[in-house]
Amino acid sequence: MAANFYAPLYHPAYHFDAIDLTLLFFIVVFGSIVAFVWYIASLRKVAPETVGMLGMLEPLSATVLSALLLGVQFQAFQVVGIVLTLGAIVIMNVTKRQ
Repeated sequence: MAANFYAPLYHPAYHFDAIDLTLLFFIVVFGSIVAFVWYIASLRKVAPETVGMLGMLEPLSATVLSALLLGVQFQAFQVVGIVLTLGAIVIMNVTKRQ
């Protein structure tokens, strides 16, 4: 909200052409709407615990793939986040079996 005073939305700094709007449309539709619908639909076929665990792996896999494919360097807080995420997944699996 505060950024709107610096760069108002009604005066964008960049002019969007048809290609930009088309790409933005595909990102919104396939990256958000379709992914959310598939996530909800997966709850019918897979246990909610499994869906939750796989949801926790998504940011982890994005971080690891960005390091492997794009050469992004890990920062200390990212390593802590990876360890915490893996710890949470292990805890979920251990408590599930007991």
